[in-house]
Amino acid sequence: MNKLETLGYTRFFKKQFDELHKQDEFRQDLKPARVLSDRRDTYLIDGAAVSIAELSGNLLHRLNAEQRPVAGDWTLVDDGYDRAIIHHVFERQTALKRRATGSENIRQILAANVNTFFIVTSANRDLNDRRLERYMTLVWDSGADPVIVLNKID
Repeated sequence: MNKLETLGYTRFFKKQFDELHKQDEFRQDLKPARVLSDRRDTYLIDGAAVSIAELSGNLLHRLNAEQRPVAGDWTLVDDGYDRAIIHHVFERQTALKRRATGSENIRQILAANVNTFFIVTSANRDLNDRRLERYMTLVWDSGADPVIVLNKID
């Protein structure tokens, strides 16, 4: 298994890469990299020669907040600089979303391309069935599988 596969680079993303590779304007120097965290203007990535990335000027102006990379996203980067430049964001297989603070219509992506989410809750008086149900619904709507973990059973 190669490094990208250990990071979650599956056939779903390889197929997208192959389709892009067939296009005439595709840049051969771009490499797949996974976003580990986003810090507003910079991204921590893995799979590239450098670990810090930023969006290309084109993507910076073209992508709306929901389309910008988040933790778990796969991207194509040019890593020949001190910071990698993200030129493409792959289609997401799953996306955990919530309503953005103070907005009825804007969705905030919390994480992408995650297969399983662990929902950890206390089994004491803090256990809330309705909250647990909301969290499970968020995970199911993302396309991932929820796993409930009860702690503080003693």
